[in-house]
Amino acid sequence: MDEKKQRAVHDKYLEFKMAHQEMQQLQQHLQKAEEQIAEIEYTQQSLQELAEVASDTEIRVPVANGVFVKAKIQEPQKLLVNVGSDTCLEKPTEQVREMLMQQVMQIAEIHEQMSHKMQDLMETLKKKEAELNKLTGE
Repeated sequence: MDEKKQRAVHDKYLEFKMAHQEMQQLQQHLQKAEEQIAEIEYTQQSLQELAEVASDTEIRVPVANGVFVKAKIQEPQKLLVNVGSDTCLEKPTEQVREMLMQQVMQIAEIHEQMSHKMQDLMETLKKKEAELNKLTGE
């Protein structure tokens, strides 16, 4: 293989490798988005269950894995929401559920965009692989 052809093969291989790495990163981002959606959906389910709990009901609140503290529910229809800088605001349960639903929709939209990007990257990888095979004669 002459030097010019070797250089072309090397360049195509680097392009292929970079596209492959980008696809792996995108897969990680997709998985993270799916985990975030699942976590929010779990939170929504917990809020639904909390709405059915009467005031002064004793519950166990997790402190660490397998460690709990007993607590009493005072106002299950009001939640404290962290808004940043160690500041919490009291919000009605329904408002929090709506906020969580908006987060799910935003993450789902980003997930869809990343899925389209993933499809484009897969096509790019197929083309790069075909070009590389053509250059190496496989």
